[in-house]
Amino acid sequence: MSAYPETIIPAQTDAIISLEKGATGGITIVCTDELGTGEGVKVQITADGSTWYDLYLNGVLQEIDDKHSIISLHGPIKFRCVKSATVESIGVVIWRTEVQ
Repeated sequence: MSAYPETIIPAQTDAIISLEKGATGGITIVCTDELGTGEGVKVQITADGSTWYDLYLNGVLQEIDDKHSIISLHGPIKFRCVKSATVESIGVVIWRTEVQ
């Protein structure tokens, strides 16, 4: 088993949506810097690759914000990240734990 990082959104201030990503093992999503109040990166999931839904767990939107700094998921899953506009240049990195 190995863990490795992958940048899915390069550091920037613009709002942006990452490309679709798939995972068969564990995924940890983190930002490259701290988000300010009202800024966030939410996770969306899809079953068909064309319709996207915000990911909720027990009624709570799964989003990195100024109070929550990490999201962990376990596949199989298809997901993407939606980053809001930010004051500071912020990127999004995923760490994968895949069985090799």
